[in-house]
Amino acid sequence: MATKQSISSIINRPLPNGVTYNLTEPSQTTITLPPGSTWTSGLHWHETHTEYLRVVKGSIRVTLDGKVTIITASPSSSTKELTVRVDRGVRHEWGRADSTTWLVQGRDNDVRGDEEAIVVESTDPNDGEKSIFFYNVNGVILDAQKRSEGLAARRHNHSFVLPKGLRFYVESVVFDLWVTVQLFTIFHTLDNWPVLVDLNSRRSRTVQSSCWKSRSLILLHAIEWGVTHAVLSAATLIGRLVGIDAVREEYTPPGLRSSWKDSGRKRWQKDL
Repeated sequence: MATKQSISSIINRPLPNGVTYNLTEPSQTTITLPPGSTWTSGLHWHETHTEYLRVVKGSIRVTLDGKVTIITASPSSSTKELTVRVDRGVRHEWGRADSTTWLVQGRDNDVRGDEEAIVVESTDPNDGEKSIFFYNVNGVILDAQKRSEGLAARRHNHSFVLPKGLRFYVESVVFDLWVTVQLFTIFHTLDNWPVLVDLNSRRSRTVQSSCWKSRSLILLHAIEWGVTHAVLSAATLIGRLVGIDAVREEYTPPGLRSSWKDSGRKRWQKDL
């Protein structure tokens, strides 16, 4: 009789977007970015959680509603100085701050870009959803990488046979859509709202009035919010129809999944 494979609390993804997630403690996630990693969190916001990023080692670049900050771990810095608070609704993104990038731009002369960057993420409320999110997102991504490698090999072997080549292309497109629906279902359920259309970065810099800038920012954020909610809600609805669960048994440790189910935090049971 086959036994279920244990779920590792250490998740590794290779370069170029290399990252290691240490999910040993449900109350926090330790994220390590090796030198040369192009990984970023992607621009997103949270609606039911306040997030904290504590820099343990190296340097990171953090963007909060368009404002960029470089934070470098230092023995002389206090925990408060090395911790970024991300309030609910704030668009944010973070990744490595490599010395070559930021020295060229003249942003910082104390960037430690040649060593790994280590950041501890936590949330308020500290309900374990962050760990569940990382387990399931990485489960989908790593499985998709394995499957896409197989599709690429098959497509290469039949590249000169039009009917089969066309079939493999269609399979690839359908597969990409399938993965996207899975990820968007997870995002919608576990309070991770990606900025699908970044209007703020395209905002005109010619507007001088701070009042008008504030009003335009509110309008742009409202449009971004509407686009993201519409797309993720549609994807989640499709996911529900085809039986996609945001928190899947094969990706989530049993105890963590049970506690999440018992807490009643199932977005797909709410009105979309």
